Amino acid sequence: MSHLSILPTRLRDVDLLAEALTDLGQQVHRGGAVEGFAGERVPVLLRLDLAPGPLLATQGKPIARKTPQSSSFSLGWARQLDGSLALVGDLGRIAAAGPLQELLSQLSRRYALLQALRDAAGSAFAGAQVTLAASGSTGFGEGRAQSQPRS
Repeated sequence: MSHLSILPTRLRDVDLLAEALTDLGQQVHRGGAVEGFAGERVPVLLRLDLAPGPLLATQGKPIARKTPQSSSFSLGWARQLDGSLALVGDLGRIAAAGPLQELLSQLSRRYALLQALRDAAGSAFAGAQVTLAASGSTGFGEGRAQSQPRS
């Protein structure tokens, strides 16, 4: 028997989070609730409905799940009193079904990249041209951001 976990994060911007999830190939739903054991429900701002199959792909190849799963389940993010977004889900069930840690790691990196690019656009670098060069093994457009002054 497992229950929903609510884990605090440093993420604050729900729109950046939705964009990062979409960039990672996830279908994001706004609103709703995450449901756990015995009808336990927690309302969320963003929700991923995870079904049997890979949580994500690496270089175009799906990452296989550890165990077959016959039903879907959700992972979501809810606003906390301090303004941050908390991760909500039946983490034991999700982790048994696939590489949750890898998904969250890639999500954190993508969110940070999008936030840095947004912050740079509103600063002294506003006129800079940014080029992203993919590096590493994820294949999700992560890489080094290089700024070049525009003419």
